[in-house]
Formats: sequence, C-alpha cells, structure tokens
Amino acid sequence: METFTFLFTDIEGSTALVRRLGEGLYTQLLADHHSLIRSGLADHDGKEVDTQGDAFFAVFSSPRACVAAAMEMQRALEAHAWPAGEHVWVRMGVHTGEASKTATGLVGLDVHRAARVAAVGYGGQVLLSETAATLVRDALPPGASLTDLGVHRLKDLGRPERIFQLQAAGLQAGFPPLRSLGNPALANNLPAYASLALACLAADAGDWHQAAVLHGVAQAFLAPTGQPWQELEARYRRDSLDQVRANLGQEQFERAHAEGLALSFDDALDLASPST
Repeated sequence: METFTFLFTDIEGSTALVRRLGEGLYTQLLADHHSLIRSGLADHDGKEVDTQGDAFFAVFSSPRACVAAAMEMQRALEAHAWPAGEHVWVRMGVHTGEASKTATGLVGLDVHRAARVAAVGYGGQVLLSETAATLVRDALPPGASLTDLGVHRLKDLGRPERIFQLQAAGLQAGFPPLRSLGNPALANNLPAYASLALACLAADAGDWHQAAVLHGVAQAFLAPTGQPWQELEARYRRDSLDQVRANLGQEQFERAHAEGLALSFDDALDLASPST
C-alpha cells in the first residue's frame, strides 16, 4: 500500500452540452477541457491514472500540490473561450489515503472515498475530505482558505465524511447544499431544486417562457427557507438563465418569472409535463 492524494474531476451537465453543441463542437470542447486539465497536472507533478469521457482520475504525492493544481485548473476553465459561448463547469474532489498498485490500476477504499467526495459537489466547486483538509490547512496557496461544509454520508461508504470547500480568488464561492445522502438542507429545498431542474430542461428544449416561469417557481420555494437566493441563481445561470433572458427579453422574462412566483409545485409539474 502507498499513500496518495487523489483528484477526481468531471464536467457537470455534459449530456446537455452535447445536445446544445452537437457532436462536432462538443468534441472540440472536450479536447480543450482535456488540455487544460492535463496542463494543471503537469504543472504540479500530478499523474493521470485514468480518463473516461469527461472525467479524470489523477494522483499526487503532495496534497498541497493537488490543491494548487485544482485551483489552477478551475481558473483556467473559467478564463477559457469555449465554443459557441458555452461555459464548462467541472466539479473536483480531493482525498488523501492509501491504495495498492495492481495490474488493473490503483485499488483501495480511499480511491472510492475520493470519487464520492467529488460526486456530491457541483461544477466549479473543489471539495476536500477531512484528511486532505487537515494536511493542507496550514500550507494553502496564498489567498486560499477552507470552508467547513459539515459531516456528510456518502454513497456505499459506512463512515460519514466531513467535507471542506476550497475558497480562493477566481473560484466561485456560492453553491447549493451538497448532494450527499440524507442531506436535510437539500431535502428541505427539494421543490426549489426540482423546479430548477425542470427549468433547465425547458431551456434545453428552447421553451424560454416555460423556463422563466419555472425559475420563478424555484425562487418562490427557496425564499421562505432563508437560504441566500444567490446560491440558486448562480447555479441556474450556469445552465441557461442568460440564454432565457436573451431570447425572451428582460420585460417578458420578468412577466414570466412573476407568473412562476404565484404557482404551486403541483402547478409547476403540470406545466412541465407536456415538454419534459
């Protein structure tokens, strides 16, 4: 057994990107993504272990180098000019633990823990396990910090994990609650996030009015919880909010959005059912 710091990354919403761009432009986008990720790995002595589609698995001998690489990658992804004005949002998870080198690759429970840490996050977010956070807390790059997101249950793992979010200039700060098992913050906002998902599907289908109405439904359900609206707003904007505004015009958008504020969640499901 050897000790590694594991990094898992993957593109959020890649299927929707393929639908919007078509295979040709998406292939170009994927090549650009791979180049940026590999550049970050090379700059910080990371080793690519496996790549499947839009997902990377890499290892580092130093947790500090891994965090520095993740920061560099996120900033490069943010600054890149993507095809057709799209934006690529990549979630990343970091964990330090043990694994064995075998003929089929690295094997160990800590590999799975690293993958599960990444899986509960959102595009643009860098998450660290407690072990990784402890090792880098006093040696973070200048201007970087860690935010404690609490203890979370991860799929197929018995021991809960305390998870931290990397904060730094050039990295997005606001995200919805982690998608961990039984997360009460996520459950309490289920209507808001379900309405948001329906809004994104409507936007993907080019139904701009319906998308704006459903966005209003999502905001109406989030407001009473006290959770900052900016978190949901930022999450939605990544997928299609700017497109909705551009296609409807601000005045029509505001009217449709106001219509959604007055709807119930059942109304939202009825509205979405014909097209989704």
